[in-house]
Amino acid sequence: MRPGNCIVMLGCVVAAGVLLGACRENEQDRVLLYQKGNYLGKPHTAVSEGTLRALSAEIQRQNERAGSAGGSYVSSAPPPEGVLRQRARRQD
Repeated sequence: MRPGNCIVMLGCVVAAGVLLGACRENEQDRVLLYQKGNYLGKPHTAVSEGTLRALSAEIQRQNERAGSAGGSYVSSAPPPEGVLRQRARRQD
């Protein structure tokens, strides 16, 4: 082999090594072909009972703090007359 060919071949090997080494580990073995309606990723881990209780307590605490300022009515009855017009005016 001529020295010029050796340099080109060595450059190609180095470039291939750099490209393959630059692949991030978290992108290895990820789903590349998707099927509509099917989750093909890794299964989710189960949430413990303690975590569920803590999340429920946090949701309850936030709901209590929001009070009636949440912007929605709990009852199925329509809002009082004029309330929606007032809200619309405040949004402008």
